[in-house]
Amino acid sequence: MDTPIIAQYYREKDPAKRRELLEQAIAQEGNTEENQVRKEVWDARYGMESDLGGRADGYLKFWMTIEFNRASGNRLFGSRSARKSLQKELDQVIGREQNEKRIPTLLLHSCCAPCSSYVLEYLSQYFSITVFYYNPNIYPEEEYYKRVKEQQHFIERLPVKHPISFIEGEFDPKEYYEAVKGLEKEPEGGARCRVCFALRLRRAAQEAKRIGADYLTTTLTISPLKNAQVLNEAGEQIAEELGVTWLPSDFKKRNGYKRSVELSEEYGMYRQNYCGCIFSKREREEKQ
Repeated sequence: MDTPIIAQYYREKDPAKRRELLEQAIAQEGNTEENQVRKEVWDARYGMESDLGGRADGYLKFWMTIEFNRASGNRLFGSRSARKSLQKELDQVIGREQNEKRIPTLLLHSCCAPCSSYVLEYLSQYFSITVFYYNPNIYPEEEYYKRVKEQQHFIERLPVKHPISFIEGEFDPKEYYEAVKGLEKEPEGGARCRVCFALRLRRAAQEAKRIGADYLTTTLTISPLKNAQVLNEAGEQIAEELGVTWLPSDFKKRNGYKRSVELSEEYGMYRQNYCGCIFSKREREEKQ
């Protein structure tokens, strides 16, 4: 459990005051492994001449908290044996809604049309879905609009039991670059990606609250390269903060990813070869 000083450290937004609190913690507790990591993260975030404040502080703090909680095995993540059966939880939600003869509304954050394909085919049997396309990380601009068009086109063609509507979020790359400032050299799948997840999930939760959706979830868990436990715990915490109900998922289960590939081929979808941001694009090009 965090000490009072560390708890205050996470609440503090001013970089200089955070550093003072961290130094106090090190003086009292010693240079523990946790404090070493905190110091490294502080240096990465604020140890430059430019101002690295802004939105990124909140997102990084959020992910730092999750990582430390994971390491300490507290209630947020728990031990490996205590990890949630996400598909079982989703089945239970669906079963409960069907027993009550309800067609609940769902705001589905979508990262791209191919990843949404199986998710929409599956969940549209049970939910009235609003696809929320909010991905300010995508680079370049023409790639973003290509992916938006593909998402809309797929929704129009997919035969569904219950209606699917579409909302396009604001495309403001500056918001993404501000959030990940100082993390540009992080490897793909590291802290920069986690900040990006938090940015998109928080905006999706705000939209879900605005439209009064019964549930919120994301297509991101279908990727074999993304940790569904981490995404769900992040989504659940953000949703709770904003008064929205998170729908647990691991869409890789039951051959979900395989089915998404099949649907992509069946519908002749554009299937991008990199995640979306300029950093993942560069990394892909360097490996070629």
